[in-house]
Amino acid sequence: MTRTELNEAVSILQSTADNLSSLTSGTTEEGAALDRACTTLKVDARSMLLAGSIGSTALACFTAATTASITADQFYAIRSTISALTPSYSVGITMRQMLLRMCIAEESRAVSNAILTSRSEAEAILARMVDDLEAIEDYAADNLESAVYQAFLALHGAVAYDLSQRASQLPKLATYTFGKRRTALTLANVLYGDASRADEIINENSPVHPAFMPDSIRALTE
Repeated sequence: MTRTELNEAVSILQSTADNLSSLTSGTTEEGAALDRACTTLKVDARSMLLAGSIGSTALACFTAATTASITADQFYAIRSTISALTPSYSVGITMRQMLLRMCIAEESRAVSNAILTSRSEAEAILARMVDDLEAIEDYAADNLESAVYQAFLALHGAVAYDLSQRASQLPKLATYTFGKRRTALTLANVLYGDASRADEIINENSPVHPAFMPDSIRALTE
């Protein structure tokens, strides 16, 4: 391994450690544990790469993130950054693939515990995971990693099944058009007979002000 190859791999590991540690303030015991795990990865990345023992240290960061209650959306943001990396050397490519696998595995755990509010949300989560799951499966197949291939094929199926099952029990998001602008409270009363659900409508539509909702909004069907 040349110095340039090593530096690229170290940079990938260290930047991922930074991104993970930024997800928590470190003020809780779990957050502090995540910070420690990420610091260890940053400090020891070079020596552990040379020793061939980087895997368990990197994995400790992702499992600590799960323990610190990092959300599915936060894992998705980390995964998107990893996925967008374009390393030039084989060691960097291997590190990118390793981190991608670890991240999407923990993201899947977070998804399984996430509270979903609509079918559209469940469908969107699955859609954003499919490409990287398939890329991981293809990489494993191309590199004759049969155990990895089977494991991620099973994970892919489990995530798809879980989300489809939960989606079938959730209301759909629909577009409603009104003749004039109304307040969020009025819309909640009109749609659900329950003004306390105004926040749902506000969060889904991000109006400039809740008193002046757009005349066309997206809201749950029930």
